[in-house]
Amino acid sequence: MGKQSRIPGTMDPKHEIVHDAAEEYIAKRDLRQAALKEEVDAADVLLRAMTDADLDAYSHGGIQVTITKGKDKPKVTQSEEDPNE
Repeated sequence: MGKQSRIPGTMDPKHEIVHDAAEEYIAKRDLRQAALKEEVDAADVLLRAMTDADLDAYSHGGIQVTITKGKDKPKVTQSEEDPNE
């Protein structure tokens, strides 16, 4: 016997586990998207600072920043602080 069709104007019954998991996913996704926007904004500030200082590379205290011509995103890495700096 085939599946009965849904009556127009009615909703699917709520499945607690699926609904709760979906809400948790949405909350995490929204946090990630907000954090990504903040990261992009911070990268823009860093890129502007590097451009204003006329630098395409910076290294101090274990932080290395490089700007590749034609790219609009700085590459930033952090390592153990060099004792010679």
